[in-house]
Amino acid sequence: MQVMSTRDYVMLDGAPAFKPHVRYVMPDEMAATWQGVKGVRWNVSGIGNYERRYGGQDLNNKTLCISRMHGMGDQLIVTALPKYLKHLWPKAQITVYSIESYASPVWQANRNITGGRIVPLPIELDALRKYDYHLLFDGMIESNREWDQGNAYDDMFAFAGLRDVADKWKRPDLHTAERDDELARSLEWVGQDPYIVVALSTSSPIRNWPFGKIRRFVELVLEEQPLWRVAVVGTTSGMGEDVEEIEHPRVEWLVDRVPDIRQHFPLIENAGCVVGPDTGFLHVAAAYNVPIVGLYGPFSWDSRAKYYPGRKIEHPELCPHAPCWQHGMEIPRRKCRRARGYTDEMVNCACIEAIEPEEVLSCMYEVAHGSD
Repeated sequence: MQVMSTRDYVMLDGAPAFKPHVRYVMPDEMAATWQGVKGVRWNVSGIGNYERRYGGQDLNNKTLCISRMHGMGDQLIVTALPKYLKHLWPKAQITVYSIESYASPVWQANRNITGGRIVPLPIELDALRKYDYHLLFDGMIESNREWDQGNAYDDMFAFAGLRDVADKWKRPDLHTAERDDELARSLEWVGQDPYIVVALSTSSPIRNWPFGKIRRFVELVLEEQPLWRVAVVGTTSGMGEDVEEIEHPRVEWLVDRVPDIRQHFPLIENAGCVVGPDTGFLHVAAAYNVPIVGLYGPFSWDSRAKYYPGRKIEHPELCPHAPCWQHGMEIPRRKCRRARGYTDEMVNCACIEAIEPEEVLSCMYEVAHGSD
């Protein structure tokens, strides 16, 4: 985290984003972006002794500031912490700072945080100093690429000085808001017919499962289960390949058609299973105890979904660097060339490419509600 101030007004979309002579606290990634704005003279320092890190103290009648910049899946993981803290300390006052586009849908109506919503980053330093304690999670996950890194929930609770936390607390905590169920109610078969949800994509193309295999998997489900439906969710953005709608009377193609992420929550809550790569929809499923079939390559099941109901499919034996913990849009080709089956045309991790639709189908039958 960095502390930044300027003598200038910094405008964004016609409104002042930074006021002169006001110090702001922000994650390193956000700081680097603003420092790249031409013509602005910044004063920059580390957060230093302004941070009073929480370490398991009694929070009753105390205030806690949590910061986590982005990542829908990471936001969902962090929701577990206020729930557990409020269980321990019911009178704790917890405020979450984040980025609106990532975090608002995840935290909306959350009864465990102040106001039931996030506060947009950056944080004014004067505001930060008023909190009794801080938990600044930015960089904890994305900056860790060690081969033996732990589970995200375990690391998060340990960072907060909380040990021996029962597994039941290591799942996302979602709260119902008005009109969340509009999509589910418009689909008359939700709650009536058996169905699964297939997540199309992640925020990083290297973690995606190739679309051709997704299509074949959906076709297999439809062939073998004449009463089942399949809802395909997500976005084509970042797929790194052409995607065509799967047209079938029992396929609900919701890709790029449901901008409000919360509309997916009741759909997932009533599903028999959620299948997909490491994406936020798997975490949503875990919040509702819906089993998942998680497809992993650059990341591992144990680091993300160890405490979730369901099964994993991962083939780290195909690559000496797997899991490589690679974030971003492009595979690390220097490493990937050592993976079995690698080609220069690949945009996905070779370990993800190797997963076959039949393998996923078999795993799905083992975990799906109502699969009999």
